[in-house]
Amino acid sequence: MGWIGKAVGGAIGFAVGGPVGAAIGVGIGHGVDAVAGEGGNAGIVACPSCGVENASKFNFCKSCGCKLWTAGGDVVACPACGVACNSNFKFCLACGADLPHYSVKTNEQSDLSEVQLECSLEFNPDSVGQYCIFKLEKPIPYSDAFGTVHILDKNEKFVGGKDPFQNSDGAFMGIMPLQDGTADIYLPFGAIMNDAIGTHFLLFEVFSPPAGESDPVPHGHVVFEIELPQKASNRWKVDWLAPLIEVCMKVVRADGKVAPEEVRLVKEYMTQIFELASEDVTQLKIAMKTNKSNSLSNIVAELMQRLPNMHPMDLLELLADIAKSDGEVHPKEVEVIHEVALVAGMEPDMWSEIREVLGLHQVGKQRAGHSNTRASSAGHHDIQHAYDVLGIAPGATKAEITAAYRNLVSDYHPDRVANLPKEFKDVAHEKMTQINAAYEMLKAV
Repeated sequence: MGWIGKAVGGAIGFAVGGPVGAAIGVGIGHGVDAVAGEGGNAGIVACPSCGVENASKFNFCKSCGCKLWTAGGDVVACPACGVACNSNFKFCLACGADLPHYSVKTNEQSDLSEVQLECSLEFNPDSVGQYCIFKLEKPIPYSDAFGTVHILDKNEKFVGGKDPFQNSDGAFMGIMPLQDGTADIYLPFGAIMNDAIGTHFLLFEVFSPPAGESDPVPHGHVVFEIELPQKASNRWKVDWLAPLIEVCMKVVRADGKVAPEEVRLVKEYMTQIFELASEDVTQLKIAMKTNKSNSLSNIVAELMQRLPNMHPMDLLELLADIAKSDGEVHPKEVEVIHEVALVAGMEPDMWSEIREVLGLHQVGKQRAGHSNTRASSAGHHDIQHAYDVLGIAPGATKAEITAAYRNLVSDYHPDRVANLPKEFKDVAHEKMTQINAAYEMLKAV
């Protein structure tokens, strides 16, 4: 099984790939393994860098990670650095200079992964990482296309990564959905295990998901230069998630007190969703106690760059859960959530509806025993059924219940079945009704 399912099925599926990571994880895991160089037989080609023999269907050397000359073509010297290159390549993989004899095969037997994409790249770095926006000049005609990124050093070898930015071979790997020819991703410097700082290569490839168990369909690649100003960090996850931690704590502190229930929910969410190690949890506690003076609008803007595929409603639901976790929703907490919604792009006239969906329409102290009354009115069988619907064990934490709910919603959301026959839409609608009912019941337990 491939690296995608493991690498993006958990935290990265939520934070970097959003629903895409969970939806296509298992399917493309098998196929991208082949793209990355696992298995297969065919002709043999020697790696131009280390000389190791590889099956000609592979794109990269299994030994050193160098790009293989599998698409035919002649050997041509790079006019800038003199490195021997394949004439089917548009750029030298060593220095990025244009090659004089570039050509692309156009017959039906072409390996589309060898096609050089016409693509631009915008960088927006901060102190922790690099926000990258890829824009294709010719959009891929597949609504479910996705992009992958790898980092190569100056010797064209894959640079290692830290989980969840890591494939099964330990190389740095990121995945992102492609929408209208644009894909964006945040690359935390601390998760890139580079041996040296300075110029590296960023390999961007585009695929469309496989049909069944077949391989994903490659649509081309392009190589860019990227500057890495620092090496990997042991506390990179907390640094990466700092804006999310800050906005959560803005809600916690909004009413002038720090409720233990709210703090506990923030800690559980961060620890479980992003799989923080014990040393990360120590840093998390420090970060939660740090009250920075950054404006809320700046924090949310930075958050949307660090986690570009986190849906705004997911964020608002998390903040609403925090506000309600101590049994009281304070008007100041609602104000914070409202401002976050506006910065995240919500139309002002939608707030009343969103506020009701979030359960924030009744501000103030909840009725005594309200939650317990709701829970006790439902029989034990109904509660067990709710756990079964969400696919979690009885006694699951609020963070686990919320995570299970969001995963299921991403699978059965109306947008995901919009193009399916009516009978499939009806099944999805019924399933969504059950999921929502189960979630509401377990939130009240």
